[in-house]
Amino acid sequence: MHNSAVPQALLVALVLGSALLAAAPGRADDLLIRNASLIDGTGAPPRRDVAIRVRDGRIAEIGPNLAPDGAAVLDAAGGTVLPGLMDAHVHFLFAPGSGLRGDSRATIDQLNRRHLRAYLASGVTTVLDAGTTPEAARALQSALAAGNPGPRVLTTGPYVRPAGGYGADLFGTERTPADVERKLDLLQSLGASGVKLAIEADAAEFSPELRTAVIEGAKRRKLPLFVHATTEESQSKALDLGARAIMHPVLGGRWRGELFGVADLTPAFVARMKQSGAYQVTTLSVLDNWPGRFSPALLDDPLVKLTVPEVELASARDPAALRYFSEEILGWAMPWIPLSLRPWATSWVFTRENLDEGMRYSQRNLLALHRAGVPLVIATDAPSPWTASSYHFHGPTTSREVELLGEAGVPPLDAIVAATRNPARMLGIDAEVGTVEVGKRADLLIVDGDPSQDLRALRRVRATVKDEIARTPAQWMQD
Repeated sequence: MHNSAVPQALLVALVLGSALLAAAPGRADDLLIRNASLIDGTGAPPRRDVAIRVRDGRIAEIGPNLAPDGAAVLDAAGGTVLPGLMDAHVHFLFAPGSGLRGDSRATIDQLNRRHLRAYLASGVTTVLDAGTTPEAARALQSALAAGNPGPRVLTTGPYVRPAGGYGADLFGTERTPADVERKLDLLQSLGASGVKLAIEADAAEFSPELRTAVIEGAKRRKLPLFVHATTEESQSKALDLGARAIMHPVLGGRWRGELFGVADLTPAFVARMKQSGAYQVTTLSVLDNWPGRFSPALLDDPLVKLTVPEVELASARDPAALRYFSEEILGWAMPWIPLSLRPWATSWVFTRENLDEGMRYSQRNLLALHRAGVPLVIATDAPSPWTASSYHFHGPTTSREVELLGEAGVPPLDAIVAATRNPARMLGIDAEVGTVEVGKRADLLIVDGDPSQDLRALRRVRATVKDEIARTPAQWMQD
């Protein structure tokens, strides 16, 4: 963010907040947004001097000169209106730093009520909780049903996984086709948007019998398969299963244990991804989670300071958190290193050079897929229980993810499509959201500046419109 833009953005937010409260106590059931540029999420260039009429929570009209006709007026003052952002891979099962702090389930549930608000304050109106327990999923659903403000929360529920498979044991295991049927029934009872599977090196995979049960059972229930896979080999196996989405890019570099790096994606795999129609989820944020050590200024970003709970910011700045995070990650990536040697090993493995190498590797692969026509979908994987030292916060990390995709070489408008239309299509909700079009729900984001020229403008949120309510970031964060 440009430092000179911060005071102006904050002043505009204060003025806009006062206008919203005075005009319609935050309600957007009959609202006219005017004097705006519009990025509609289709990939089309911005339209200037546009007005958008919202009635009963839906977009009723878009045009250059619309009369108020009794509607409350929100003057965008030259800002940009976009579809609400989507984050297609988050986890409410943990909170940033919860592993370090030893947070109880009750504490995490309490933090999640603030996390829900943080997404709206950050312009994110839909998220996919891609791996959780039934209890945690229901707690989140209860909070939203009780009126806690938050984005549209979709879920995959707990993983479907064989004994010894990748993923936490608390997700359970499936040993027989009957077990698979029971798990799929459970997912349906949670209203799941799909089935989360994982294929990972050194982890058990489904037997042919269980594999058939998963594929056929999910197909009968019309549940797409979302597959965790982080190597070209495992992603090829995911495509064999008929994956609708690959939930991570191929990851590489010394940070995860490949001491000599790995090769970029092969042209044959890129072509196969394109032919399959599968979506590639980005999750670059898992490689951008060291600001406490390398980029502490990120923790002072105004949106971060507004939305992130103080306890999580304190953990992010705690030197013990960095040691905890790096040693836990090292235990996953290089379990053969003795515990006594991990502090030394982390100082060798987790250098800025190695982390940047891993980021550039994943960015190159995503850019190759994008250029081949594979649809990319923005997602952060925020957070793991280890990420106390990271930028892996609920809310502001989503716009940071869009920036990272832009830094990979993806044009800004295409990066915005990856955060709006593409995830809506992947999740099967594009008839309702994902683009700014007449008839669709008015999930809207208003920012200061032009994200088609500078994706950092997505951090400068003026207001988010969700469920017939229009509020500034500060208003969304108010209890």
